[in-house]
Amino acid sequence: KSMKWKTRIVIVICILVLAGRQAVAVRDMFGTHARRGASMLAGAGNLCARSGKSMKWKSTMTAAFGNVTAAKLVDFNDAEIAFRNKSTPELVRNFLILKVCSFPIIVKNSEILLNTSYKVLGQKITNKLVKETFFAQFCGAEDEAGLKPVMRKLEDAGISGILDYAAEGDLEEEQTTERENQVAVRTYSYENEKVCEAATRVFEQCIRTARNVAEAGGNRELPFAAIKLTALGNPILLKRMSEMIVETRNLFQRMEDKLDRPTVGSLSLEEWRLAYRNYFVEPENPLEIDNMFFQALGKSKEEFEAPGAPEPRLDIVDWSRSMNMEIIAKLIQGCKKEGRLKSASLNEEELKLARNLFARLSKIAKLAGELDVSLMVDAEHCYFQPCIDANVLMLQREYNKDKATIYNTYQCYLKSTSERLDQDLERSKREGWVFAAKLVRGAYMVHERKLAKAQGIPSPIHETLQDTHDSYNGSLDIMLQAPQAHVMIGSHNQETCEFATEKMAEYGISPSSTRVFFGQLLGMADQLTYILGANHYNAYKYLPYGKVEEVLPYLIRRAQENSGLMAGAVHERNLLKNEIKRRIGL
Repeated sequence: KSMKWKTRIVIVICILVLAGRQAVAVRDMFGTHARRGASMLAGAGNLCARSGKSMKWKSTMTAAFGNVTAAKLVDFNDAEIAFRNKSTPELVRNFLILKVCSFPIIVKNSEILLNTSYKVLGQKITNKLVKETFFAQFCGAEDEAGLKPVMRKLEDAGISGILDYAAEGDLEEEQTTERENQVAVRTYSYENEKVCEAATRVFEQCIRTARNVAEAGGNRELPFAAIKLTALGNPILLKRMSEMIVETRNLFQRMEDKLDRPTVGSLSLEEWRLAYRNYFVEPENPLEIDNMFFQALGKSKEEFEAPGAPEPRLDIVDWSRSMNMEIIAKLIQGCKKEGRLKSASLNEEELKLARNLFARLSKIAKLAGELDVSLMVDAEHCYFQPCIDANVLMLQREYNKDKATIYNTYQCYLKSTSERLDQDLERSKREGWVFAAKLVRGAYMVHERKLAKAQGIPSPIHETLQDTHDSYNGSLDIMLQAPQAHVMIGSHNQETCEFATEKMAEYGISPSSTRVFFGQLLGMADQLTYILGANHYNAYKYLPYGKVEEVLPYLIRRAQENSGLMAGAVHERNLLKNEIKRRIGL
């Protein structure tokens, strides 16, 4: 059986090699046709050349269309428009790659296939094969120089890029100084703080690359970069910080539940004093209790003493807003008894590491602000997310005062997302800064459900796919209606894109509005991205980049995370197939 399985693996590898050769053969066979088509497109392109002024061009085109609704303008089934910027060989490669990725057995065993290919074909041939196929499909380039022509080509189609240095690796292998600068930015095991500092430098270079590409005319006027917080601090620490934040929020609910009155969602000053004394030791100076109340409100006591001033009340939005690591640690020290809250508190060493984490994050955000690059902080597993949210909130207060620099990510398959989004949006209104969010459906569903089952707790994931769709569309609708909110619509779902364009038209939001963006992964859902770009929406491709051998773990993980999506991309493959047939006259 073992030999039979190995034989099958080798056969699959051979099929992939033949697929690569077939793409080359098609390129040679239809090269003349492709060049002729490219020439025709170039001629058409000259009629509406933008000379690097895409934003101005988009505004002009939008004005020309007047009040025509977006729903009538956008046809996501027009394969000719969707693929007009791609050559026939590229379409053949896209079709073959997506077809291969539609087989779960290949995706599930992709790492085994890769290692077997290294043994059978050798590292050099395998890496070249991957570079010409899967890497070319899903990754932007190996370095900044390679990204510039990729971005210019996307720009010709009205599309920009979100840069993400996607190298991954096992930090246990990175012991030497020579390996230090190749540290991965998406790894979950750490040896020391030097690793996190190296990841910080990687992110800083990613931001500089985004700006350099933009200045070269290949990323419009609104460059984006993406980072992951687990690269900047020990994941165990991030989990501990999240537990402390969650318990502190739960404390507020318990405080109100203990009061002899119906729940109203807020505490008066007198109720706060009573609730505080139920849980914490009386401070030497009783005024400290009142000071904490007004500190949480973000207002002075004097503001409520003026004639006609409303009664001060503390709600969960103000409470969670004010709870940074230092305040929480000080509060917990006064707990009357041992419990979940006190056990979740950080010790001095952990507080120091938490400060280091935020210092790195602030350094990255400061650079993004100085270079005018929007920074998207990726969502991660549920047990990291409260810590991520708290840190991103502090950055948004600092760097989103006048523009949308820092974006947080909301996974709409989580039951808690709607409430979180409402609270964060309300907080931005109260504090007067620009709210910016990326909406996605989510990438860790299997893991989250498995973990919840193991812990004997309810799953944080919506029970049905339709519930997730409803959550996504509901959250998107809220964002589009909020004039101070900026949103990146991260979706490969055609119905979602149709919903978004229809709502934008309904709310009078121009396709070229700089507060609404659409994003899809490179190599996937081209019929959405390219048609959005052709219709003058802010369309983006998520562009991972890095050396082939460093990015391979990323490619494998992405393929496995999106296996269901790739297997279900029947419509996209059909559009590709029909366009290939149309071009060759079949």
